[in-house]
Amino acid sequence: MKRILLPLASLFILSFTLSGQNCALSIGVTISDCNPDGTVTLGITISDPSDNARDVAVSVDDVLLPGSPFRVRDDEPVFLTTEVPGDGLGHLINVVSEDEENCSAQTTVNVPDCGSDCFLSGLQLNFDGGTTHSVVVGNGGNNTFTPSQITITVGDIVSFDFVDDGHTTTSDATTGTDSWNSGFRGTGTSFPVTIINPGLHRYYCVPHGSPGGSGMAGSIVANCPGGSGFGLTAAFSTTQAGAAGYNLVIDGQVHAGSPYTYSGTGPQSVAFSLPGDGALHTVEIIDLTDGTCTLSRDITAPDCGQAPTCSLFLSAEETGFCRPDYQVNVALSVMAVNAGNSGFNVLLDGNLVAGSPFAYVSGGNTNLDILVPGDGQNHSITVTDADDATCSATSSLTTTNCTIPCELTNLTATTGVAGTIHIVDVEDFVFSPRDITIAAGDQVEWRWTGQIAHTATSDAETGPDSWDSGLLNTGATYQSPVLSAGLHNYYCIPHGTPGGNGMAGTITVLPDCTNGQVAVGITFNSTGTGAGYNVFVDGSAITGGPFSYDASGTTSTSVFVAGDGQSHSIEIRDSDDATCSVSTTVTTVDCNASTCQLTASIEETTGCDANLNVGATLTVNDVGGSANGFSLTVDGQPAGTFAYSGNGTTTVPLTLAGDGQSHEVIVTDADDTACTATASITTTNCTIPCELTNLTATTGSEGTIHIVDAEDFVFSPRDITIAAGDRVEWRWTGEIAHTATSSVDTGPDSWDS
Repeated sequence: MKRILLPLASLFILSFTLSGQNCALSIGVTISDCNPDGTVTLGITISDPSDNARDVAVSVDDVLLPGSPFRVRDDEPVFLTTEVPGDGLGHLINVVSEDEENCSAQTTVNVPDCGSDCFLSGLQLNFDGGTTHSVVVGNGGNNTFTPSQITITVGDIVSFDFVDDGHTTTSDATTGTDSWNSGFRGTGTSFPVTIINPGLHRYYCVPHGSPGGSGMAGSIVANCPGGSGFGLTAAFSTTQAGAAGYNLVIDGQVHAGSPYTYSGTGPQSVAFSLPGDGALHTVEIIDLTDGTCTLSRDITAPDCGQAPTCSLFLSAEETGFCRPDYQVNVALSVMAVNAGNSGFNVLLDGNLVAGSPFAYVSGGNTNLDILVPGDGQNHSITVTDADDATCSATSSLTTTNCTIPCELTNLTATTGVAGTIHIVDVEDFVFSPRDITIAAGDQVEWRWTGQIAHTATSDAETGPDSWDSGLLNTGATYQSPVLSAGLHNYYCIPHGTPGGNGMAGTITVLPDCTNGQVAVGITFNSTGTGAGYNVFVDGSAITGGPFSYDASGTTSTSVFVAGDGQSHSIEIRDSDDATCSVSTTVTTVDCNASTCQLTASIEETTGCDANLNVGATLTVNDVGGSANGFSLTVDGQPAGTFAYSGNGTTTVPLTLAGDGQSHEVIVTDADDTACTATASITTTNCTIPCELTNLTATTGSEGTIHIVDAEDFVFSPRDITIAAGDRVEWRWTGEIAHTATSSVDTGPDSWDS
């Protein structure tokens, strides 16, 4: 019976997986006719209507496709083609998002059997046994494989079970039957690996480890089974079950036990074995009724001549500090492959270490600590299998010289941490935003977006809280220093002035305080030290000491110091030798520093009334004003409490004596009495009797005076028409200095204010 060939794209398979409301991946697959080389081409379409999966890893039969990951969008599906064997079997397509947890889709496609044109199809050769071993990936949110080392039998399955995302399992081997790469897998997924060849198979996690066992890595030791060969099963399908049955033929020889009887139509299986010779073998199924109806598969047997012998791997690292007996602790980590059952011996400089032999730990590295002389010399450490003296590993290290006198140096103490960069746009004649509040350790970056040159210049002219960008143009950037807690005013030199006038802004820095204290970072170097150290702040030891030194010789820690804006002493003192110390000072931020700022101005707005008083308007500008408003005193007398407007500018009408004298108005924030502003005004003298003098009357050239306001950066009105003999008077009403200058340089119609 001839099989029916499917034309390209005649079969389309669709699979969906939905995770909450965040994932809706779909897979579409087209299956081609058989290619001349016996493969079948799969056309794979991946869509993401939710537009959340972004980068997706695509694998076929657990082999990651070249180019993974691929970017998929709701309006840009991914189109891929790949070849799979035309073996009449099912092939798994798996798509996993690398950006959205638990977002994946998979489907299995059955392809034609290109090696058969009759009623037999789908010959598959599987190793017997197949015990499944679990390796947990990311257990407890850690970058680990658990266990990191396992020993299996060839043909067993290692299931990598992901309990955390952001990891891969990737073999050190990049090609061959025992190479694999899971790509990124989501929590709750598994990735099976079947090891075919005996030996040591290392693997790692791409983002957290590297080949050779560094970082997040592990190993699989695969051994040949007992006996002289490997058990396998030949599985296939038939649509006819002739009474004569079929023969199993291996390398041209009819297998003992043939002929075999069909178990009806459908799936069939027959067991056989192969020697562990590493050779290529051909396995055939031949129907005895129709000798032209056959199936054939090639398989390379594992090479048990390459089975790993006993191997040991050793790492040694000094931990802790000098003991009173001038010894140091050294941590050993031993990895064993096919080791004996009697444990291993440890030799230090050729001498057997007490406690040998030590037992191997099953399923991972064996860790133990030994004592080594702290003499600054190089020491050799060897581990040897107790059953096989030729199976050994050696490491060496130079220990700390415990005879060196204690010394503490290079103490630094700093407050604040590198924080967020906040953006302020330098537009034409304005900073946007004008006022900004940041945390201690943050910085401000100005970005020039306007067409005119400007500066960003602090009101403070000197000190660590001063800065000046200089005159910069479009596209330029400039960063502030790390500022102390409190309020910092700044302005543009050509278009503003200190105090918040014109083109100006403010930066409010909130103190980095916890219950009135500031975290101070401490770093220092140490040699020849004792068991630990104590920290003294202003002469008092902090609780919790003594603390352990870092084995690297550079120790970093932090302590809390009063945030009072004052200088404080920090001392590090060895716990065993009080004369071994180092000290420095640090000035903390003031946790009570004011973040409120007020400015005030006042102008007379109405003339004298019958009571010889005048009306005035007080304008209060605030940054960080409290919710309870502000109070006023006029000439030392309380004048009421008022609420802030909420937009940064509040106006208050006042009535003042029209006595020609100076009057002082003080504005005080209701919650922060240190936040004040003062304005003064000399009022009109309403007691001067009325007098009219110097009346003149003229005709001709003496005409009307027309008023033009010189506001900030604009004349109002800009254009004016007057009669012959009239004149124009400019009145400066803005905060910034300007001129009124004619376009004509000379002559009776030229002027310059």
